[in-house]
Amino acid sequence: MNRTVYSGISASPGTALGIAFRADRAQTETLPHRRTDDPVGQITEAFEAVARRMHDLAESLRAQGQAEQADIMEVAGYIAADNDLRTLAIDHAERGSPTTVAIKRAVDSYATTLATLDDPVLAERATDVRQIGRRALAWLHGDSDDDIDGPLVLLAHEIGAADLLEPHAPVVAAASVVGGPNSHAAIVARSLGIPLLLGIDEAALRCPDGVEVLVDAAALVFTPEPAERQAAVTAMDGARARKATLVAERGLPSVTRSGRRIVLRANIATPSDAQAALTAGADGVGLLRTELPFLDARSWPSYAQHTAALVPIFRCLAGQSVTVRTLDYADDKLPPFLTNGRSDQRLGRGLPHARRAGRLRRPVPRDPDRRRRHRSEDHDPDDRLRRRTGGLP
Repeated sequence: MNRTVYSGISASPGTALGIAFRADRAQTETLPHRRTDDPVGQITEAFEAVARRMHDLAESLRAQGQAEQADIMEVAGYIAADNDLRTLAIDHAERGSPTTVAIKRAVDSYATTLATLDDPVLAERATDVRQIGRRALAWLHGDSDDDIDGPLVLLAHEIGAADLLEPHAPVVAAASVVGGPNSHAAIVARSLGIPLLLGIDEAALRCPDGVEVLVDAAALVFTPEPAERQAAVTAMDGARARKATLVAERGLPSVTRSGRRIVLRANIATPSDAQAALTAGADGVGLLRTELPFLDARSWPSYAQHTAALVPIFRCLAGQSVTVRTLDYADDKLPPFLTNGRSDQRLGRGLPHARRAGRLRRPVPRDPDRRRRHRSEDHDPDDRLRRRTGGLP
């Protein structure tokens, strides 16, 4: 294969060199070496096998101290065990669809319903549902990753978190046609230090397995030139050496040569960022960016959605100093609900601009008793968030 370059959007930065492997190759409708006279049993067994696999993977990750990754796999296991999803697939099968088609239709219907929800967190779970469907189909076809050699650069229409966490040949990078920066796959990739590109051209998926691939910045390079390959190897060696040095020096006090102590605080947005900051010995958080989990939101984040996003972070940071920045939307990071569907929409910088534009209303009450009364008066959760953030600096 000749040198070919595809651009993408970096959801997890870094440089990696590995072997291309398509993680989601299409399966045939005919199931090899399996009985076809019991579609209900096949569907049930397939989803149960995936649920067990996700549970085992979660337990393994938890034993290794990777709690956040374990939680993500646990959620995947719950999806695989979801009775509504299985029932929908069985219903399609009983109406005459082949087992594989029944699973595909059920998964597509379930995922589409989730993807249309206003809650961006729940909408992201559509990816997880599709990944469970893909794994159920792979199980029915008897697929196994045991014979895969690495290091692997995974390619897929939609990369899932489990793809990055499976303990087969080492995954050094991944690239996906679709996906968001707040997906489980992106969270896992950042926590593991695995480069992840999103928005690549569908044509990249036609690359045969086994071709050498370079992932660097926002580019996917198939069959890199010798100079590119050497530059990548040098960059990776430098990154490993720097990481080792930082780990070795992490326990040293942050003090200048003149004896002045320097407070070092982290810039974070997710629970994995918070855990990484604590592991690195940060003195708390200097900037918690609350807008990042809601860059794909189609409506104002509600009070409950903010709580769901922030509580896990604050649990990690108990006893630490944390500076929280409220929804710093700007022209380079505008969610859909502020653009009104126009790509040329401009906001300026931060919520004060939005408030002057009439998008925000009355200020948040500072007194706790007034805040409680204010909350009890709110009937529209989306409107409540608009009012609460309106008066913050």
